Amino acid sequence: MRNVLRLLTLLSTGLAVSAAGASQICIVPSTANNFNVTVDCDPLNPQIHENATIGYSTDGSPCESYMCGDALSRGGSRTYGWSISASSTSPYANSGPLLPGLSSLYLWLDCTTVDGWAAAEFRLESDNSNLLILSFVPLNGVLNAGTGTDILMAVGGCPESPFLAGSLLVLYTGPVSVGSESWGDIKAMYR
Repeated sequence: MRNVLRLLTLLSTGLAVSAAGASQICIVPSTANNFNVTVDCDPLNPQIHENATIGYSTDGSPCESYMCGDALSRGGSRTYGWSISASSTSPYANSGPLLPGLSSLYLWLDCTTVDGWAAAEFRLESDNSNLLILSFVPLNGVLNAGTGTDILMAVGGCPESPFLAGSLLVLYTGPVSVGSESWGDIKAMYR
């Protein structure tokens, strides 16, 4: 019990994230349909558009796929861009350290090259077990018929970018440095 209390005390003192172990959350094609798309607001002939995306990284450059407006090989362009940000007021805080524990990140529509959006489908995926997505909470009138990681959203009113679509509750577990103690020292307490 003493070791558990010591670990909880260490975790509550504001640990610094080590640059050696970056974690990322990326926006990738959905599990169900292999889609990473947004549906436009054309009431007579709605079209599906492939997304450009920017994820979130705890250190360094976040994962990205294309740029909003990039041409597609078969014609057309990526007319919608989505990003994950640490800010609820800007879609462009796409990297930075997180303290271990619970944090909020935010899902943004950060680019539209046509009028607003009506629906979107994609998956949110962490690259390792140090950064876990616990839930997705839609905001600003967005509905999510998917899960916390397989997103299937719809919204009324055809909002344009920048648009805050929801928040992610994430658990970040490290890697960390704890003053003069290393993770090896902490693990040794439990052996």
